[in-house]
Amino acid sequence: MKIKRKILSVVIFTIVFMFSMPSEGYSASAKGVTDTTIKIGGIFDLTGPLVTTIRPLVEALRNYTRYVNESGGIHGRKIKLIIEDDRYTIPAAVAAFKKLVYRDEMFALMGPGSTGETRALTDHIMKQKLPSIVFAADRDVIEPYKRYLFLPLDTYENEIGVILDYIVEITKPKKPRIANACVDAGAKIPVLRGFEKWSKFFGLDVETIMLPLNVLDTTPEVLTMKRAKVDYIIVTHTIPVAALFLKDSKRFGLNAKVFGTYSLTSEDVIGLAGKASKDFFGVHPYSSWYDDNPGTAEMRKITLEYHPGTEKPYRSKNYSAGWVAMKLLCEGLKRAGKDIDGEKFVDAMETIRNFDTKGICGFITYTSKSHEGLKYDKVFQADPESGKLIPITDWRNAPDMRK
Repeated sequence: MKIKRKILSVVIFTIVFMFSMPSEGYSASAKGVTDTTIKIGGIFDLTGPLVTTIRPLVEALRNYTRYVNESGGIHGRKIKLIIEDDRYTIPAAVAAFKKLVYRDEMFALMGPGSTGETRALTDHIMKQKLPSIVFAADRDVIEPYKRYLFLPLDTYENEIGVILDYIVEITKPKKPRIANACVDAGAKIPVLRGFEKWSKFFGLDVETIMLPLNVLDTTPEVLTMKRAKVDYIIVTHTIPVAALFLKDSKRFGLNAKVFGTYSLTSEDVIGLAGKASKDFFGVHPYSSWYDDNPGTAEMRKITLEYHPGTEKPYRSKNYSAGWVAMKLLCEGLKRAGKDIDGEKFVDAMETIRNFDTKGICGFITYTSKSHEGLKYDKVFQADPESGKLIPITDWRNAPDMRK
């Protein structure tokens, strides 16, 4: 009997000991959190067709993470940023998500960086109750309200409203001929929906021309628009294709003003297109790397301390977007406190009101009813001589359709 009691005592002690120990060193408060670290995952296109757009955004995430960690972390914890490559494909995005959730046990997610991949992962994110800051400029990300998804960008739908409002109300053409040149990929869903909505609002007839994702020659589309005597073209595609389109437009004498949505409002378009970008415009919710305001000045100072001699070529506005996104995540971590879990983090993010980036973008607000965040954009015009995108408006929102 004594032997049996001893064996039973050992078994009970072992069970209690096993269940009382933190799994793999994690604190009891949350998966992905220890006393000294917090794991943040990232899913972005690092090697596919969006790499020119995404590369500066990811660089900013890494640099701001380094800055926070070297400043002591948040509540004594250093951020461990784990970035996975989805190659702008849904299967790779799903595989990356599973790896980050089940192997790395991340606390929160940055990304995905594109619309199709975000749509594919939304149900998974909600099922896992995983706080995520996503970079899909798609209103479906935020409507209806989704507790675990936060948007640090303006939506395609709103951007199209800003562009068409600028054309109609600022340039005031009599009978504008407008074309929508749209990528045949995930982004087309919110883009087409935006044009349907705003063309009715402004009473415009907009011709839609779909461009394949990996198009190598835009001559047929350019000639079609030239025959139609198009005055304004709004392009949503990759940066290399936008530059190709501008070059083909110049070569065939298509004298139209070309506008890019946020992913194309990049200094990289000017660098690739050169003088052909003189009639290129764009909208973006973030200021440029070289803009004169306290927020971008601080961003430049910290970045150049880590990477001296890299002032030029200019980092694109998506660098600014990545910088602010990580800044927002860190603000949420600070507000949530040391005893953190996913629900406390989301609650903390929803207390952010009129978050001031000191000029990098407009004020950002999240509530328990909306995670839209940003609603304001500037309109920019390319200056091929300087390689800069010059703001030609202040921050603008799309018109209120309720009026």
